[in-house]
Amino acid sequence: MSVFSEIQKPYTVSEVLSAYRQTKAAIEYHCRELEAVLKAAENAGIGSAVSYRAVMFRDDRLVELKRSTWQALLGASGVEKVLSVSRLERFEQFLEGNGQGIRNIPEPSEEAIMELLAGGAAKELFAEMIREAFDFLRPGAGWHDEYKTNQKNGRVSVGKKIILEGLVHETPFYVNIYPRPRRHLIQVDKIFHLLDGKPFPFDSYSSPLVDGLSSARKGETEYFKWERYGNGNLHLTFLRDDLLVKFNQIAGGLAEPAVGDGAV
Repeated sequence: MSVFSEIQKPYTVSEVLSAYRQTKAAIEYHCRELEAVLKAAENAGIGSAVSYRAVMFRDDRLVELKRSTWQALLGASGVEKVLSVSRLERFEQFLEGNGQGIRNIPEPSEEAIMELLAGGAAKELFAEMIREAFDFLRPGAGWHDEYKTNQKNGRVSVGKKIILEGLVHETPFYVNIYPRPRRHLIQVDKIFHLLDGKPFPFDSYSSPLVDGLSSARKGETEYFKWERYGNGNLHLTFLRDDLLVKFNQIAGGLAEPAVGDGAV
């Protein structure tokens, strides 16, 4: 069984594209009708430039439909679950037109989604996501390498307990996990769910780990125990040694990436 089939959503890329084409055709048809009616009203002296506004309305609806379709295609492809933070950020930039405006987003197609997502090679994407999370957590990765807890685990693997520096901003009124570390923590939580073959709220903005961190100074989930401190540091303990071993092995290229119980 492939990683791709294991994580694919119940609706398909073809179904999304079919719905997109039907909706696009309906919008264009009804907007042509509306434009003709408004043009006739203009010719009768009722209003001015209203038919032009109908064209703008059509174009705006089509752009939003295109963006929503790309998001749905990402979900239907299944690979959204194994994309690295950096690749997700590139996809978000893509949805904004890569700096050229949202009207420059390419037309959705099966070929385009597979090209955008590195051919849909989910196993390789999962390995990429794990390596990125490994670099975020790894002792000696840079910004949190001064702590003895990190150093004693070595620089080639993530140990059972690590200290992550400056992740949290805390006031008497709220707790804020900085945006990019927040994404990485969600990614780590996602990885351990996938390695264990457990469901994860992929359509949710957050994760069990991040929800817990935001609501309590210390606590634990199925995979992690945490304690956050007033200086912004996070002490994170991994509760499943078997999954941590698998995580380190995949990150180091010593094992094939697989979702769940050996599904490759």
